[in-house]
Amino acid sequence: MEKRVDLTIVGAGLAGLTASLEAATLDPTLQILLVEKEKKVGGNSAKASSGINAALDDADEPLFTQDTLKSGGGLAVETIVDAFIPRKIATMSNIEMLTGATANKLLLAEGTSAPPTVTGVELKMADGQTVSVYSSAVVLTTGGFSASHTMLKRFAPGMEEYPTTNGVWAQGEGVLMSEAIGVDLTLMDKVQLHPTGFINPKDRDASTRFLAPEAIRGSGALLLNKNGKRFVNELTTRDKASDAMLAQPGQEAYMLLFEDGAKAMASELPFYKHMGIVTTTESVAEAAKFCNFDDPHTLLAELNEYVDIAAGNKADPFGKVTFPYPIQRIPSVDTPMQIVAMEVAPTVHYTMGGVKITEKTEVIHNSGKIVPGLFAAGEVSGGLHGANRLGGNSLAECVVFGRVAAQNAVTHLRQ
Repeated sequence: MEKRVDLTIVGAGLAGLTASLEAATLDPTLQILLVEKEKKVGGNSAKASSGINAALDDADEPLFTQDTLKSGGGLAVETIVDAFIPRKIATMSNIEMLTGATANKLLLAEGTSAPPTVTGVELKMADGQTVSVYSSAVVLTTGGFSASHTMLKRFAPGMEEYPTTNGVWAQGEGVLMSEAIGVDLTLMDKVQLHPTGFINPKDRDASTRFLAPEAIRGSGALLLNKNGKRFVNELTTRDKASDAMLAQPGQEAYMLLFEDGAKAMASELPFYKHMGIVTTTESVAEAAKFCNFDDPHTLLAELNEYVDIAAGNKADPFGKVTFPYPIQRIPSVDTPMQIVAMEVAPTVHYTMGGVKITEKTEVIHNSGKIVPGLFAAGEVSGGLHGANRLGGNSLAECVVFGRVAAQNAVTHLRQ
């Protein structure tokens, strides 16, 4: 079976939805097909819990770029980062949506060599039928490969041993389809372990975990090892926090959030409590019992030590200089106070690597040339985040580069 449209967008997460809306707005006459392999749209974007970053004004733009480059460990592509200043999402127009359709091959113009010209995509439907969709431009927004043990083992050996926060759909098909036509891949070994994946006490070995968002640590939560000791600046980047946690006994940690911070998280915590992955305790003694600490006085001493650090009476040994929602000195282990307790561990969360793109989202062939008719946005691409992604940058990336991909795909169609 064959189908012909002007523009095919593969993947209906935030990047794909944004690209579809932008393209339809730029040219309402275009026939746009948005393809999604799942029954529902949203992908991992629908699971996101760390918000979306933005530069609020022109003065913030260089700081935003600097933060992204610093987090990337020198491996982020600066021209792509410079293009990444989140903006308003376009309004919707007419788009055809096709769900339950898995893209498995890019279609190429006959007689093209290096780089080939992309002319569409082959789909496999849920009923087993194959559909060849021909279009003058294809935008890949298929996401990463955090749920693919095969790809993790191939590109980042060892990472396949960890649970993931991603849905089972994160299999990296867009990367593999691109690789099959000679597209250059970049940073494929850079896989992010998020330091705080919730451990479900009823299913400690689950292959997927809910993410404990940065907002919890941003609201003053502390990370403690199995000995009841802090071991890291809770506000450091994800990679550093994960590395520190992996060096602790059991490679796990307890996270404690205190009353004022819990109030700041009042809209989010009920969901996690309903899922049985956070518990509210009523004293240091109860929190210590939750954490299986032998002596609650060890925890009390650690918390009061942190009170002194937050008050500026001594320097933090882990370099922390910002102390959101600081707690007051605690008289005893039985002093009434609410402490939200949870157990966390590093969990595969994001793949920084993917197909190499320009700042215009044009896909780069391994010959160094642009692949005509092919664009990529979101986690399927590599280069923006370098070796480590900042929390909140992924959704922003999807919005910004979903729009950029649509804009350049439409320009390509008009040529």
